[in-house]
Amino acid sequence: MVRDGAFSNTLCHLVYLYRGARKLMTETDSILDLSSLKRAVGALGRAIRVASDKRAMDQLTPDQREVIHSGVVQSFEITYEL
Repeated sequence: MVRDGAFSNTLCHLVYLYRGARKLMTETDSILDLSSLKRAVGALGRAIRVASDKRAMDQLTPDQREVIHSGVVQSFEITYEL
């Protein structure tokens, strides 16, 4: 089971990655095909918003929170691989 503290740390790293990716897309959009990265960043942003809603997350069981935590990471990985 994922501890909430460990997930908060992971979420902070994902937010940092999200911001960096958005900056990269702005700087290199005309040079590279970044369509997969754009979709991945969009999915990551949506997942971060859901997982960052403390009030909603507090209403979930520990198992449900673990599924959300896993989904945040996987939504970025899967979308980017496409």
